[in-house]
Amino acid sequence: MSLQDERLVIRVCEGDMNAFAELTTKYSNAVYAAAFSVVGDFHIAQDIAQESFVKAWYKIHTLEQKEGFGSWLYTITKRMSMDWIRKREIPPGGHLMNDLIDPISLEERIDNLERKRAVWSALNTLDEKYRTVIAMYFISGFSV
Repeated sequence: MSLQDERLVIRVCEGDMNAFAELTTKYSNAVYAAAFSVVGDFHIAQDIAQESFVKAWYKIHTLEQKEGFGSWLYTITKRMSMDWIRKREIPPGGHLMNDLIDPISLEERIDNLERKRAVWSALNTLDEKYRTVIAMYFISGFSV
């Protein structure tokens, strides 16, 4: 809980967009890492992070414990990430279009997929909080 966050949230509720920009700068890497730890895709995690900040902007006036902005934002991000996982569906034949557009060879694609599966399999053996920490360290550049 941060007194600085509390002050920034109060300023945002008073209409100060610069205060929200400060919060966005402060939490952008953590939000991205939280989304990535759930969805496992860089681009989708970026989209979810952006949507999380938009949702926070519109709902910030409902935040009761203003000093808990970081935890609240983390919860928004995790829920939006889980919603994306639940809603994700590939339409019949949808993967075929990607095969036609993507010039990567089938062998490269299989190798990449196997590597991703191995990494995610190893990460999934960890508790969620440790997965998030690892994602924050390796993807977002946070220090230990």
